Amino acid sequence: MTRFEHTVRLFEGFDRGLVLDAAVGTGRTTRRLREIGYEVVGADIGARPLTDIGVPTFVADLNADMPFADRVFDCVCTQNTVEYLEDQFHFLRECNRVLKPGGRIVLETPNVLGLRHRLLAFLTGFPLHPHPFREEGQSFGKNRANLKTYFQLRWMLHKCGFRLETCSVPDYSNQALFLAPAWLPLAFCSWWSFRGERDPAQRAVRRDALRTALSADLVFGRQLFLVALKVAECPRTYNKRHAPAAPTAALSEDVNPACDVVAEDGTSMAKDERSVQPLVERVAACPACGGSPLEFRASPSPAYRCSACERHYAFREGSVFALVDEAQTRRGSGLR
Repeated sequence: MTRFEHTVRLFEGFDRGLVLDAAVGTGRTTRRLREIGYEVVGADIGARPLTDIGVPTFVADLNADMPFADRVFDCVCTQNTVEYLEDQFHFLRECNRVLKPGGRIVLETPNVLGLRHRLLAFLTGFPLHPHPFREEGQSFGKNRANLKTYFQLRWMLHKCGFRLETCSVPDYSNQALFLAPAWLPLAFCSWWSFRGERDPAQRAVRRDALRTALSADLVFGRQLFLVALKVAECPRTYNKRHAPAAPTAALSEDVNPACDVVAEDGTSMAKDERSVQPLVERVAACPACGGSPLEFRASPSPAYRCSACERHYAFREGSVFALVDEAQTRRGSGLR
């Protein structure tokens, strides 16, 4: 069975409703879901129109907030997507937000716990393809830099308000089957690492996770399909974001703003000023000139400005520092 057929089979067992196809791609899955009775909405960073089948598609960066209202979808489908994302936790929280209570997420990703991928990681350092990531040229859609194991995805889904229902694979890897004799030492080492838990509830969780991880599906399977049920609302951990703003003449282009995304044109999506404004209370005066207290400015990005010497300071990793040439500014400025 192909991974595409496996996806459709999973959806055939659900109640029909509204589905978000996150990273819609060519729309192959979208078309098939429409055929079996679902209403589908597509989203992708390079979304192409699917007007021939009447499916609305939206341009969306899945690392950022999705352009959808709360609790509108019955299911989210994401195929070979999460491993490309920079902010996987935020994506899962957004999936939780747009899902109705009791909604499901169907998540597909390479099964890096499989024997073939474990051997590749041991021999080359890369669990999926035995070659380094692209650093030059066009790398979009090339680097699966954030591959996650079954254990990691299970925990991430739990932290984002989901409960894992099923874990399955569509087919087995022929190379992994040749490595079957390695299963016994693998099982022993896995059991050894899971022992010693005293909490009865966590011990039951570990037992279930270990049983799944040592199953034939996860040992020999190529692709991993997880179906998780939304059981709780996930609290938002990101503040609202400002619209991109062009840099002003007063703010140096060298300023590294407190931001999550920097576009190619230099504009940024900055975090809410409320997350950094309290730090101004800890800054008595400009550390460079000793002048008047720093002024807080929220645009074009959260920053502090000395009215005497025109130096600018930016929030970064819980501290405030001057963005000037002196190497000692970040150290010894007293801004901690």
